[in-house]
Amino acid sequence: MRKILIHNETITKAGVKRLFQIVLPKNTLVCNGILIEATKTTLPTENQFIGKNRYCGWVTLQIPNERDVFFSELIPFFSSELQTYRPTLSVGLDEQKPWWFSGTKREFFSVSVPTKSMLIEGYYEDHAIGTNYPYQVRIYLEIESE
Repeated sequence: MRKILIHNETITKAGVKRLFQIVLPKNTLVCNGILIEATKTTLPTENQFIGKNRYCGWVTLQIPNERDVFFSELIPFFSSELQTYRPTLSVGLDEQKPWWFSGTKREFFSVSVPTKSMLIEGYYEDHAIGTNYPYQVRIYLEIESE
């Protein structure tokens, strides 16, 4: 059975280094995909998300028994986050009617990591420039279980 686990880390200060653990269900067989995104929790300014400001930090994931890194990536801020702070003045857009969000489909980075233990260790190091605080880093793990 396919499941998706979500782990959140809130970053509030510049240069933060965080160690964290993600607990997997006992019947987990393999981790098939990873998707990581960073989203701001405050209104963005004009200079944010341009050039080097697009990136917030590095995430590294590993299995504790083997001490082998299976994923490491520089994480950008999620670009559609800018759209959520603009007022929407469309006719007929409300909670009762279906509506669509335009953009590209988010896809999992494909990995095949057999899970011998029920933990995945992670390390996050903040590299955001300017006043990009606070923000959240979300780690989505696509797992296969019995």
